[in-house]
Amino acid sequence: MECKCGYVTENRKSWANHIRYGCPKDRLGLGIYCLVCGKELIKKHNTKNQATKFCGQKCYGDWMSKNRKGRNAPNYVHGKCNANLLFRASREYKQWQLSVFKRDNFTCVLCGDNTGGNLEADHIKDFALFSELRLDINNGRTLCKSCHKKTENYGFKKSNAKKRNQI
Repeated sequence: MECKCGYVTENRKSWANHIRYGCPKDRLGLGIYCLVCGKELIKKHNTKNQATKFCGQKCYGDWMSKNRKGRNAPNYVHGKCNANLLFRASREYKQWQLSVFKRDNFTCVLCGDNTGGNLEADHIKDFALFSELRLDINNGRTLCKSCHKKTENYGFKKSNAKKRNQI
């Protein structure tokens, strides 16, 4: 048995796999390029010749994080969500949070708890008062939920109310 790409075999199983998983001649470029990295997209087996806009999940995620937030989000309702909540949902904030956890070895710095799902990234200097330090790794520490609630800058406490009103 011989294929148009030059593949020759007498083994039926090998031939069936060659046909099933696609001949390299079928994987020619589509003339369509990824919107993020510019790499030419190729036709893959089992795609029914449907062209996509991205070469993979990473490029798709990068595009979504840049183009589908704020007013461009599909469920956007004007004035429904404040800027701090949007910032906490951003990719940059999630990266900061993971960097703090890794630096502290996924362990609470006060009590030593390392239970998964119980840890939170705490801003040493208040999130609302020091916006320039929000993504500074040195301004973060890993705390468990109970230790985080005991800190002086957790939530909107009376001790911080005066400072916030001055801003």
